[in-house]
Amino acid sequence: MDELRNRKRILSQGTDLFNQRPEKGIQFLQDNGVINPTLDPLEIAHFLRESPGLDKKMIGEYISK
Repeated sequence: MDELRNRKRILSQGTDLFNQRPEKGIQFLQDNGVINPTLDPLEIAHFLRESPGLDKKMIGEYISK
């Protein structure tokens, strides 16, 4: 139960960071084991599509880079 709560907190922090600076949010999630350290396009696409609270403008900015 504690691990799930911790994962949700990390995901929430990562989402907030992503909405400010997408690269920082992705890096934070990689550093905390939510996203694989080796960037996998399918995993990133799934994260961008399925994560509630991500700013659509920032998703577009991240994808365009």
